[in-house]
Amino acid sequence: MRTSTRLLTAAVLAALSSGAFAAGPAERALGHLRANGAIAKAADGDAFIARSVNVDADGTEHVRFDRTYRGMPVIGGDFVVHSRNGQVKGTSMTLSSSGRPGLSGRISADQATITAGAEFGTDFTGVQEARKVVFARNTSPRLAYEVVFTGTKRDQTPTEMHYFVDASTGKILDRWDMVHTAKPGGGGTGGGAAAVGTGRTLIYGNVVLNSAGSGSSYNLTDTTRGSGATYDAKNYSYSTAARRAVLFTDADNTWGTNAASNRPPWQPTPITGLPPPGITTRTRTGATASSMTARA
Repeated sequence: MRTSTRLLTAAVLAALSSGAFAAGPAERALGHLRANGAIAKAADGDAFIARSVNVDADGTEHVRFDRTYRGMPVIGGDFVVHSRNGQVKGTSMTLSSSGRPGLSGRISADQATITAGAEFGTDFTGVQEARKVVFARNTSPRLAYEVVFTGTKRDQTPTEMHYFVDASTGKILDRWDMVHTAKPGGGGTGGGAAAVGTGRTLIYGNVVLNSAGSGSSYNLTDTTRGSGATYDAKNYSYSTAARRAVLFTDADNTWGTNAASNRPPWQPTPITGLPPPGITTRTRTGATASSMTARA
């Protein structure tokens, strides 16, 4: 236990010394982690990097962290520390275990690249060197390789496929494309009078949402930004989501409940947001396919 505390303290101090978040909410959140790593399922060798800070009107602080394990990115290991007046109110994360895998796999980086390449095909324009990661997205943490192939699809849209290959079994654990092209077409008619609603988010507290409608009928069309609309793909696969998506509508212009049990467009649930027709979006490297919302 003492070893764990020393290692976690060293990781926290290293993050603080970077200067990116030298004071304020991030420093306080790192202090909470140093005092009680269990709130983030911390393990020996974990290090945390503050990615963003949001503070609600009532002073509640939300600090999002990326996680590494012995220098390797932990895919699915990011989390948010919520606190107020120096007290931790909770932690939002999907990681369920403090266990970590061994550092040696049975296959090489080249073998992982061959496995991913066999699925991607020969029509690629670039491939990055496979890197070791800890894959912990919807599974117990395991050692894996991340392999990235770039190219052009038959419809001439770009593609950047990320594959995660189990370093022990050689099986592909997951994959996703960081480039998305969407054209809403499922159901619902957007537009209407400009309105201002409230988004009750899981991570960022309450935010202002520009919407459209009046009375008891509102929809997520932002008339202040070219009337871009947000559609619900209802967890359909990428191949059918665009044509089956339905415009988000609501009776009181309040979206979400600040809870993970709710499924509003601003909660990171499987691809719920779609951009205006013909828009191709590239998501942040390191994001997961199930946590992306493309916004106009």
